[in-house]
Amino acid sequence: MDKASHFRKALKNAGLRVSLSKIQETNETKAEFTLAQPGVVLVNKAFVQPKNFDVKQFSLDEVGATLVKYTPVEKKHFDIDDIQVDAVGSIMEDKKEVEEFEVDISSITMDEVGSVFAEKENIQAPEFNLDDLDMEEVGSIIAEKENIPEPDIDIDDIKLAD
Repeated sequence: MDKASHFRKALKNAGLRVSLSKIQETNETKAEFTLAQPGVVLVNKAFVQPKNFDVKQFSLDEVGATLVKYTPVEKKHFDIDDIQVDAVGSIMEDKKEVEEFEVDISSITMDEVGSVFAEKENIQAPEFNLDDLDMEEVGSIIAEKENIPEPDIDIDDIKLAD
């Protein structure tokens, strides 16, 4: 029974439906267990407890009540009396002739792929003499902010003209 249960579990893990059934023991045979035939329904669907939902906040209208007011949409009328449809393949607009530009490319030449078009001019880095440069300590005040008082402007004699 242990060996049969072990095989049953392995087959179930492989996705097969299996069950054990006991063959009645007779004088000629020992008790044996066999696998059920493919397609045999062994267990009905498991019973799942239904969920309880709180529906106290919902209410039902009486039968025949109008839930949404129907508003008909006005059908648009388009005047197509003056529209004419040409036959398939007809030319709807003549192509305009565009003057082609004649460009003389006879004097243009091309170098080989990878050719250098311009040489890079090496510019020497400027040399600065920093011997006389003096740096202050980090956090030191280099210049002090001067607070200038706000000017006192007398606007008593100013009048707005009409």
